[in-house]
Amino acid sequence: MVGGNSGGERLMVDRKKINLFTKKTEAEWIKAQDDFFLKATPIWFDWLKWIFIMGAIQVVADKTHDPLVRLINGSSYVLLMFYMIAYFDKIEFNGAPLIKSERRRLITSAMLSTLLGSGVYYLLLHLAGQLKT
Repeated sequence: MVGGNSGGERLMVDRKKINLFTKKTEAEWIKAQDDFFLKATPIWFDWLKWIFIMGAIQVVADKTHDPLVRLINGSSYVLLMFYMIAYFDKIEFNGAPLIKSERRRLITSAMLSTLLGSGVYYLLLHLAGQLKT
């Protein structure tokens, strides 16, 4: 479940379960896709706003070499990293046909969540780095 306030702050508060190999009708797949994009798009643009702010802080840190600005810059990257870990850790992947035990399913789900979170984090970091050029 994704919630938020008028300030654009959004948190995933419940675990989200994703069944990778569920059988759905075409209409069910379209509804699932629509639901995903209606929830994911505002979150994505919130993250992009964060990255533009972080890019601006990086530019100021590079130009001024001010220790406090550098501390804010570094802290922002660390906070974003832990946010991404926590955000994507809330997703459980289910339904892989070759994974029978609950332990293997949990390990696989954790690995997929970690890969997804890391990928988004590094994609956003890359964008922040490009903003300062």
